[in-house]
Amino acid sequence: PEILDGVTGSGKTFFLEQPPGKKTIIDCATLTPQRMQEMSCAVKSAGGLFLEAPVSGSKVPALQGSLIFLTAGDESVFNAVTPQLEAMGKANFFLGEIGAGTKMKLVVNMVMGTMLASTAEGAALAEASALSQDQLVDILKKGVMGCPLVTLKGPNIVSRTYDTHFPLKHAQKDLRFALALGDEVGQSLPICSVANECFVRAKPVHGDSDFSAVYEAMMSQAAPVPQVHLTAASSESSLVNVVGFLGLGIMGYGMAGCLLKNGYTVVVWNRSSSKCQALSDEFGEKCIVASSVTEVLAKCKVTFSMMSTLEASEAVFPEILDGVTGSGKTFFLEQPPGKKTIIDCATLTP
Repeated sequence: PEILDGVTGSGKTFFLEQPPGKKTIIDCATLTPQRMQEMSCAVKSAGGLFLEAPVSGSKVPALQGSLIFLTAGDESVFNAVTPQLEAMGKANFFLGEIGAGTKMKLVVNMVMGTMLASTAEGAALAEASALSQDQLVDILKKGVMGCPLVTLKGPNIVSRTYDTHFPLKHAQKDLRFALALGDEVGQSLPICSVANECFVRAKPVHGDSDFSAVYEAMMSQAAPVPQVHLTAASSESSLVNVVGFLGLGIMGYGMAGCLLKNGYTVVVWNRSSSKCQALSDEFGEKCIVASSVTEVLAKCKVTFSMMSTLEASEAVFPEILDGVTGSGKTFFLEQPPGKKTIIDCATLTP
């Protein structure tokens, strides 16, 4: 709102004469494509110009002037502000209409997050196998995996020191936004989904640490979070606190909410992902959004189903059976032990 006041000239001028011409707003945050589009429309309606310009890079590139700007919007605005962008970055890309810059940033950060999670997992496996983590990092740096991510973050993982350059909570936010973008465009992102779970697991303790702290999610010392990587070794007592819920309509949304309020971790799926996201936004990390019915059953021993219509129930039921038999995708997670329990709460026919 204050930015819009400044664009229209209705805000305080602090005794300075306004420069002539339209105001230009360049937003460099990593938000959502929809939010960038909303802000662009609002600025233009107020008589200003808007350029979307999220950056690839963190604290050190920002200090060194080596950021990468991923811009979108009016190309004439991009051309006009290029000198300023070049003062702060080593490369600028113009990607088209508003929203494209943020989409590219989410793709870039998704790749970065999954790569770092994989590197951390490899370091954990090396330690568990009595191998030198220092040697692992050195081997990675000298081979095809050699890249700034390994060079910069590998030593953090080995020493378990996480001075913040890019906060882990922001990396997890970007993975969540990337998953939402995948839902929007119909692209399955199973690797991103698993990496996101690792960041979610590390976030309660290390959210403000550097995102290399995702390594802590791989270690047995990390605080256990029941919704992540359930295995056959999980205790029966922990499993009963992880419940699946299919269908977040008028009734299902409230029922799943009651489970969450009573301390359960709930893995949810709905035909329209917006309902899942709304519940996740309301209850946080205890509400895990699954990408399919079979993913819910892969993670949960007990699953509630609350389809709103007979047609919906008939459409979903084959996937429920896949989950019960284990023939569906497990999303790299081992099945909890014992038989699956399905509790159907819909009003159907006998």
